[in-house]
Amino acid sequence: MDKKIGILVAIISTAAFSLAGCSSGGYLTPYTPVQATASQTTSAYIPPVVTLVSISTTTSTPLTSTSQPQQTTNASIQMSNVGWTVTEVDSISYWHIAWKFTLTNPNSQPYRFDATIQYLDANGFEADTDYGWGLIVAANTTSDFTGSTIVAPNVGPKVSKVVINIGTPSLYVPTVVVQMSNVGWTVTQVDSINYWHIAWKFSLTNPNNLSYQFDATIQYLDTNGFEVDTDYGFSLVAPGNHSSDFTGSSILDPTIGPKVVKVVITIG
Repeated sequence: MDKKIGILVAIISTAAFSLAGCSSGGYLTPYTPVQATASQTTSAYIPPVVTLVSISTTTSTPLTSTSQPQQTTNASIQMSNVGWTVTEVDSISYWHIAWKFTLTNPNSQPYRFDATIQYLDANGFEADTDYGWGLIVAANTTSDFTGSTIVAPNVGPKVSKVVINIGTPSLYVPTVVVQMSNVGWTVTQVDSINYWHIAWKFSLTNPNNLSYQFDATIQYLDTNGFEVDTDYGFSLVAPGNHSSDFTGSSILDPTIGPKVVKVVITIG
């Protein structure tokens, strides 16, 4: 089945990377995600926020749900504000379902975890599944995570409940720091019949001697905080002891473009 993996997002002003490995080209590979958010067309930076997932609703066409009670992990990490929505329907090819949740980490250390997103039918059977791997929740933070899944057109109408479970968090100890700032986005072109063209940008400061090679995930969110589309930037390089600017653009469906009110960029 054609499926897009949901991306979980933790918005952090200072992102951490581990010196996990060095390629033959002299690049350090990022170990954890770095994320920042822009909600205006001017370059705007959103400071630290964190999020995790757990969803449960019973209506077939939900917008937001908090029906699933707060959950607590062994690390006293609390999950809340779980919700899901159908963001796009192509009756021939696919259904696009987005999910979100909030996670509060009251501890003084950041934690790393994986998430499983289950799409259930009216009888409680799993109709589809998605995953989020290697997610990071910062210390002393409350943040929102969102992602989306493309499900088959014969499966989408069956979904009446979404359940998200996170594995037992493990302590995360970053050893290298890079900083993201100046995140911004703007609509550069609109064709109301065929597409919306949206551009994004961000700056990354690498105070380390070696360069970092990384990938970027760009999430387009609607007014309720759900992911409505996603784009990617691959094999980007931030030279050592330098602040670099990165930019790119995405072509969105004309039914999706008008919904975008926020852009979240994650690198890792």
